Amino acid sequence: MNTNQLVTTIEANWKKLAIFIALFTFLGLLLSLSINDSYKSTSVLLPSKNLVKESARTNNFIGSALGVTVGQSTLESETLKSSDFFRFLLSQGLDPTELFIEHKTYDQELVYSVDFINTGLVDEKKIKTDKFLVVAHNVYLGNLNITPFKNEDFVTISFSHSSPEIAYKWLNSSILELNRYLAQKTNLKASRSIEFLNQQLSSASSVEVRISLSDLLKQEIKKSMLSTNEEEFAYEFVQSPEVPSYVDFPNRILIIVLFFLISIFLSTIYLVFKTGNEEK
Repeated sequence: MNTNQLVTTIEANWKKLAIFIALFTFLGLLLSLSINDSYKSTSVLLPSKNLVKESARTNNFIGSALGVTVGQSTLESETLKSSDFFRFLLSQGLDPTELFIEHKTYDQELVYSVDFINTGLVDEKKIKTDKFLVVAHNVYLGNLNITPFKNEDFVTISFSHSSPEIAYKWLNSSILELNRYLAQKTNLKASRSIEFLNQQLSSASSVEVRISLSDLLKQEIKKSMLSTNEEEFAYEFVQSPEVPSYVDFPNRILIIVLFFLISIFLSTIYLVFKTGNEEK
Protein backbone atom coordinates (compact mmCIF):
# COMPACT_ATOMS: atom_id res chain seq x y z
CA MET A 1 0.00 0.00 0.00
CA ASN A 2 1.34 3.43 -0.93
CA THR A 3 0.26 6.99 -0.26
CA ASN A 4 -1.30 7.44 -3.69
CA GLN A 5 -3.57 4.43 -3.19
CA LEU A 6 -4.62 5.70 0.25
CA VAL A 7 -5.43 9.14 -1.17
CA THR A 8 -7.41 7.53 -3.97
CA THR A 9 -9.39 5.46 -1.47
CA ILE A 10 -10.14 8.57 0.60
CA GLU A 11 -11.35 10.47 -2.47
CA ALA A 12 -13.59 7.58 -3.43
CA ASN A 13 -15.11 7.24 0.04
CA TRP A 14 -14.95 10.78 1.39
CA LYS A 15 -18.73 11.15 1.63
CA LYS A 16 -19.08 7.95 3.66
CA LEU A 17 -16.17 8.97 5.87
CA ALA A 18 -17.58 12.45 6.41
CA ILE A 19 -20.98 11.01 7.35
CA PHE A 20 -19.37 8.48 9.72
CA ILE A 21 -17.22 11.14 11.41
CA ALA A 22 -20.21 13.50 11.71
CA LEU A 23 -22.48 10.78 13.16
CA PHE A 24 -19.81 9.53 15.59
CA THR A 25 -19.09 13.08 16.75
CA PHE A 26 -22.83 13.70 17.12
CA LEU A 27 -22.99 10.55 19.24
CA GLY A 28 -20.37 12.10 21.51
CA LEU A 29 -22.49 15.23 21.74
CA LEU A 30 -25.57 13.22 22.74
CA LEU A 31 -23.54 11.31 25.32
CA SER A 32 -22.18 14.51 26.84
CA LEU A 33 -25.69 15.98 27.03
CA SER A 34 -27.03 12.84 28.72
CA ILE A 35 -24.62 13.23 31.66
CA ASN A 36 -25.92 15.32 34.53
CA ASP A 37 -24.04 18.51 35.34
CA SER A 38 -21.94 18.33 38.48
CA TYR A 39 -20.77 21.39 40.41
CA LYS A 40 -17.92 21.29 42.90
CA SER A 41 -17.60 23.60 45.88
CA THR A 42 -14.05 23.68 47.28
CA SER A 43 -12.39 24.95 50.44
CA VAL A 44 -8.74 25.07 51.54
CA LEU A 45 -8.11 24.57 55.27
CA LEU A 46 -5.23 24.90 57.70
CA PRO A 47 -5.23 22.93 60.97
CA SER A 48 -5.49 25.16 64.02
CA LYS A 49 -2.03 26.10 65.37
CA ASN A 50 -3.05 25.66 68.99
CA LEU A 51 -4.54 22.28 68.34
CA VAL A 52 -1.61 21.12 66.24
CA LYS A 53 0.62 21.77 69.26
CA GLU A 54 -1.72 19.74 71.43
CA SER A 55 -1.98 17.00 68.82
CA ALA A 56 1.76 16.39 69.10
CA ARG A 57 1.02 15.17 72.63
CA THR A 58 -2.17 13.32 71.75
CA ASN A 59 -1.25 11.18 68.74
CA ASN A 60 -1.88 13.85 66.13
CA PHE A 61 -5.54 14.43 66.92
CA ILE A 62 -6.22 16.75 64.01
CA GLY A 63 -4.59 14.48 61.49
CA SER A 64 -6.72 11.63 62.80
CA ALA A 65 -9.86 13.73 62.56
CA LEU A 66 -9.25 14.86 58.99
CA GLY A 67 -7.61 11.68 57.73
CA VAL A 68 -4.47 13.53 56.62
CA THR A 69 -0.76 12.90 57.05
CA VAL A 70 0.68 14.51 60.15
CA GLY A 71 4.24 13.83 61.22
CA GLN A 72 4.74 11.64 58.12
CA SER A 73 2.16 9.08 59.31
CA THR A 74 -1.28 8.47 57.82
CA LEU A 75 -3.76 7.99 60.62
CA GLU A 76 -6.71 5.65 60.26
CA SER A 77 -9.44 7.63 62.00
CA GLU A 78 -11.39 9.87 59.60
CA THR A 79 -14.02 11.67 61.62
CA LEU A 80 -15.30 13.66 58.67
CA LYS A 81 -16.18 10.42 56.88
CA SER A 82 -17.58 8.57 59.88
CA SER A 83 -21.23 7.59 60.21
CA ASP A 84 -21.33 9.13 63.71
CA PHE A 85 -20.38 12.53 62.32
CA PHE A 86 -22.87 12.12 59.46
CA ARG A 87 -25.66 11.57 61.99
CA PHE A 88 -24.45 14.58 63.96
CA LEU A 89 -24.49 16.59 60.72
CA LEU A 90 -28.09 15.62 60.03
CA SER A 91 -29.11 16.45 63.59
CA GLN A 92 -28.06 20.05 62.88
CA GLY A 93 -30.80 20.42 60.27
CA LEU A 94 -29.40 19.17 56.95
CA ASP A 95 -31.86 17.23 54.79
CA PRO A 96 -30.25 14.02 53.40
CA THR A 97 -32.91 13.69 50.70
CA GLU A 98 -31.08 16.53 48.93
CA LEU A 99 -28.26 14.10 48.26
CA PHE A 100 -30.55 12.02 46.05
CA ILE A 101 -31.83 14.78 43.78
CA GLU A 102 -29.45 13.66 41.04
CA HIS A 103 -29.72 9.94 41.71
CA LYS A 104 -33.46 9.20 42.09
CA THR A 105 -32.60 5.56 42.80
CA TYR A 106 -33.22 5.25 46.52
CA ASP A 107 -36.17 3.28 47.87
CA GLN A 108 -39.08 5.63 48.40
CA GLU A 109 -40.12 3.53 51.41
CA LEU A 110 -36.92 4.42 53.26
CA VAL A 111 -38.60 7.46 54.72
CA TYR A 112 -36.32 9.95 56.47
CA SER A 113 -37.26 11.53 59.75
CA VAL A 114 -34.94 13.38 62.11
CA ASP A 115 -37.08 12.15 65.03
CA PHE A 116 -35.95 8.59 64.34
CA ILE A 117 -32.30 9.65 64.31
CA ASN A 118 -32.53 10.93 67.87
CA THR A 119 -34.61 8.10 69.31
CA GLY A 120 -33.62 4.63 70.41
CA LEU A 121 -36.87 3.01 69.31
CA VAL A 122 -36.43 -0.17 67.31
CA ASP A 123 -39.39 -0.62 65.00
CA GLU A 124 -40.09 -0.96 61.30
CA LYS A 125 -39.77 2.78 60.63
CA LYS A 126 -36.54 2.97 62.59
CA ILE A 127 -35.09 0.06 60.58
CA LYS A 128 -36.11 1.70 57.31
CA THR A 129 -34.57 4.97 58.46
CA ASP A 130 -31.30 3.23 59.35
CA LYS A 131 -31.20 1.68 55.87
CA PHE A 132 -31.84 5.07 54.32
CA LEU A 133 -29.06 6.66 56.37
CA VAL A 134 -26.60 4.00 55.26
CA VAL A 135 -27.42 4.74 51.62
CA ALA A 136 -27.37 8.50 52.24
CA HIS A 137 -24.01 8.24 54.00
CA ASN A 138 -22.54 6.33 51.06
CA VAL A 139 -23.78 9.01 48.64
CA TYR A 140 -22.33 11.68 50.92
CA LEU A 141 -18.93 9.96 50.90
CA GLY A 142 -19.09 9.63 47.12
CA ASN A 143 -19.59 13.39 46.75
CA LEU A 144 -16.98 14.33 49.37
CA ASN A 145 -13.30 14.58 48.52
CA ILE A 146 -10.40 15.28 50.91
CA THR A 147 -6.98 15.99 49.42
CA PRO A 148 -3.96 16.91 51.57
CA PHE A 149 -1.26 19.08 49.99
CA LYS A 150 1.99 17.18 49.51
CA ASN A 151 4.53 18.10 52.20
CA GLU A 152 2.14 20.76 53.50
CA ASP A 153 -0.37 21.07 56.33
CA PHE A 154 -3.04 22.49 54.03
CA VAL A 155 -6.05 20.34 53.21
CA THR A 156 -8.48 20.75 50.30
CA ILE A 157 -12.04 19.58 50.92
CA SER A 158 -14.62 19.61 48.14
CA PHE A 159 -18.21 18.49 47.69
CA SER A 160 -19.88 17.76 44.34
CA HIS A 161 -23.57 17.90 43.46
CA SER A 162 -25.85 18.62 40.52
CA SER A 163 -27.00 21.76 42.35
CA PRO A 164 -24.32 24.41 43.02
CA GLU A 165 -26.28 25.69 46.02
CA ILE A 166 -26.52 22.24 47.59
CA ALA A 167 -22.83 21.56 46.92
CA TYR A 168 -21.94 24.76 48.78
CA LYS A 169 -24.37 24.17 51.62
CA TRP A 170 -23.18 20.65 52.38
CA LEU A 171 -19.51 21.54 52.19
CA ASN A 172 -19.86 24.64 54.34
CA SER A 173 -22.02 22.84 56.91
CA SER A 174 -19.67 19.83 57.00
CA ILE A 175 -16.68 22.03 57.81
CA LEU A 176 -18.43 24.18 60.40
CA GLU A 177 -20.12 21.23 62.10
CA LEU A 178 -16.89 19.20 62.13
CA ASN A 179 -15.28 21.99 64.14
CA ARG A 180 -18.20 21.93 66.56
CA TYR A 181 -18.29 18.14 66.70
CA LEU A 182 -14.59 17.83 67.54
CA ALA A 183 -14.78 20.69 70.03
CA GLN A 184 -17.66 19.08 71.88
CA LYS A 185 -15.94 15.69 71.98
CA THR A 186 -12.71 17.25 73.23
CA ASN A 187 -14.54 19.30 75.85
CA LEU A 188 -16.42 16.25 77.10
CA LYS A 189 -13.25 14.19 77.32
CA ALA A 190 -11.36 17.01 79.03
CA SER A 191 -14.18 17.56 81.53
CA ARG A 192 -14.13 13.91 82.52
CA SER A 193 -10.35 13.98 82.83
CA ILE A 194 -10.50 17.15 84.96
CA GLU A 195 -13.04 15.54 87.28
CA PHE A 196 -10.94 12.40 87.60
CA LEU A 197 -7.68 14.31 88.15
CA ASN A 198 -9.28 16.50 90.82
CA GLN A 199 -10.40 13.40 92.68
CA GLN A 200 -6.92 11.91 92.47
CA LEU A 201 -5.32 15.21 93.47
CA SER A 202 -7.46 15.52 96.58
CA SER A 203 -6.46 12.05 97.78
CA ALA A 204 -2.79 12.13 96.78
CA SER A 205 -0.29 12.60 99.60
CA SER A 206 3.01 12.45 97.72
CA VAL A 207 4.38 15.81 96.59
CA GLU A 208 5.75 14.37 93.34
CA VAL A 209 2.43 12.75 92.52
CA ARG A 210 0.56 15.98 93.25
CA ILE A 211 2.94 17.93 90.97
CA SER A 212 2.43 15.40 88.15
CA LEU A 213 -1.34 15.47 88.60
CA SER A 214 -1.31 19.28 88.61
CA ASP A 215 0.59 19.34 85.30
CA LEU A 216 -1.89 16.93 83.76
CA LEU A 217 -4.75 18.97 85.15
CA LYS A 218 -3.37 22.13 83.52
CA GLN A 219 -3.18 20.38 80.15
CA GLU A 220 -6.78 19.20 80.39
CA ILE A 221 -7.99 22.64 81.45
CA LYS A 222 -6.16 24.12 78.46
CA LYS A 223 -7.89 21.62 76.15
CA SER A 224 -11.23 22.52 77.66
CA MET A 225 -10.58 26.24 77.15
CA LEU A 226 -9.50 25.73 73.54
CA SER A 227 -12.65 23.77 72.81
CA THR A 228 -14.82 26.77 73.67
CA ASN A 229 -13.79 28.29 70.32
CA GLU A 230 -15.91 25.92 68.26
CA GLU A 231 -15.79 27.90 65.00
CA GLU A 232 -12.03 27.43 64.47
CA PHE A 233 -11.32 24.58 66.85
CA ALA A 234 -9.98 22.06 64.35
CA TYR A 235 -8.81 24.27 61.52
CA GLU A 236 -8.93 27.73 59.98
CA PHE A 237 -10.18 28.75 56.56
CA VAL A 238 -7.55 29.61 53.97
CA GLN A 239 -10.19 29.63 51.25
CA SER A 240 -13.84 29.62 52.30
CA PRO A 241 -16.40 27.56 50.36
CA GLU A 242 -18.27 29.37 47.60
CA VAL A 243 -21.25 28.60 45.40
CA PRO A 244 -19.64 27.21 42.20
CA SER A 245 -20.48 29.17 39.07
CA TYR A 246 -19.28 26.70 36.44
CA VAL A 247 -19.83 23.01 35.70
CA ASP A 248 -17.01 20.82 37.02
CA PHE A 249 -18.15 17.69 35.18
CA PRO A 250 -18.68 16.69 32.42
CA ASN A 251 -16.31 18.53 30.10
CA ARG A 252 -18.58 18.37 27.05
CA ILE A 253 -16.10 19.97 24.66
CA LEU A 254 -13.47 17.41 25.64
CA ILE A 255 -15.93 14.53 25.09
CA ILE A 256 -16.92 15.83 21.64
CA VAL A 257 -13.29 16.35 20.59
CA LEU A 258 -12.42 12.88 21.88
CA PHE A 259 -15.21 11.27 19.87
CA PHE A 260 -14.12 13.27 16.82
CA LEU A 261 -10.54 12.02 17.14
CA ILE A 262 -11.71 8.44 17.70
CA SER A 263 -13.85 8.63 14.57
CA ILE A 264 -10.81 9.76 12.55
CA PHE A 265 -8.74 6.94 14.04
CA LEU A 266 -11.41 4.35 13.17
CA SER A 267 -11.74 5.81 9.68
CA THR A 268 -7.99 5.52 9.18
CA ILE A 269 -8.02 1.87 10.22
CA TYR A 270 -10.93 1.22 7.84
CA LEU A 271 -9.09 2.86 4.94
CA VAL A 272 -5.88 0.91 5.61
CA PHE A 273 -7.71 -2.42 5.57
CA LYS A 274 -9.81 -1.41 2.56
CA THR A 275 -6.73 -0.37 0.57
CA GLY A 276 -4.90 -3.56 1.57
CA ASN A 277 -7.77 -5.74 0.41
CA GLU A 278 -7.96 -3.91 -2.94
CA GLU A 279 -4.26 -4.62 -3.52
CA LYS A 280 -4.92 -8.33 -3.10
